[in-house]
Amino acid sequence: MAKRKNAGPPPVNGFINLFKPPGITSMDALRRLKRISGQRKVGHGGTIDPLASGVLPICFGQATRLIDHVVESSKRYNMEVTLGVATTTFDAEGEVTATKDASGVSRELIDTAVQSFLGRIEQVPPMYSAVKYQGQRLYKLARAGIEVERKPRLVEIHSIQVLNFSPPSLSLDVECG
Repeated sequence: MAKRKNAGPPPVNGFINLFKPPGITSMDALRRLKRISGQRKVGHGGTIDPLASGVLPICFGQATRLIDHVVESSKRYNMEVTLGVATTTFDAEGEVTATKDASGVSRELIDTAVQSFLGRIEQVPPMYSAVKYQGQRLYKLARAGIEVERKPRLVEIHSIQVLNFSPPSLSLDVECG
């Protein structure tokens, strides 16, 4: 059998866990991996905020058929919160819009507050989120100065643990659906 010229690498089927660094989108990471690997059929199991770092499940070839199972499974996030600071984007990227004294917030108050988020809750996605509206990511619309009405979504929070509380900083570990 004759060998094709420029056929590229043979197709690969399977999963890898890719560490996505902060500063790029999940699609940027996927495009880079696709270019490096030479694979054509590549997908990812979720979207990680451009500011965040984390493990992004990547599937190749026939494994792309199974990606829905990965997306539907629970996820775990570690996050840092600065109490008493509000920003335009609800994260560290935005401009500070308000500050308040958080010295009255105790560990007991934090422990009580996080319990109210456990279980199934309705959540209105913020404008600065990766949720899509008519094919566009909300954060892209928000950066263009466009705000749209968002419907509450049912989310499930399996666990929230306070990892560290050193006012005004708070570290949380969240497992959610």
